Amino acid sequence: MKTPSEVEINPYGDQDGGVAVQNWLGKTIEEGVAIIARNPIRYQEDFSHMGIQAFGYYIESVWLYLRSDSSRNEEDFIHGILQAIQARIEECGQGQDALRAVGFIASIANYALENADKFYSEESFLRTKDLEVAKELIARAG
Repeated sequence: MKTPSEVEINPYGDQDGGVAVQNWLGKTIEEGVAIIARNPIRYQEDFSHMGIQAFGYYIESVWLYLRSDSSRNEEDFIHGILQAIQARIEECGQGQDALRAVGFIASIANYALENADKFYSEESFLRTKDLEVAKELIARAG
């Protein structure tokens, strides 16, 4: 699978998409995991702005990062990613790339539910909200 093009990362030519191009252009899925691990909060925002083809490609980087030990206590990251996914799921559409993205979306949402203690403290005000979002995403992706 080839990495997304500049137009696939920033189909609208806007400033936020331009930042995503700077961060992700030419990066493999494995490089994407390393990018996220360096500064999760900074890079999760790109998933709200990149084109749907790039989103569908790089969502695997999110999945791999979440499963790593580096994501422990990253409640702001998981919150931002769940919010980005919730906003983008309708855009996924149909076709092979869409099915791939939806598969990772369901996996991410399930992982968030099953591993909430990894990301959230018991006192976290995001925990309950995000777990409800995760349940909704599982239902929508199913």
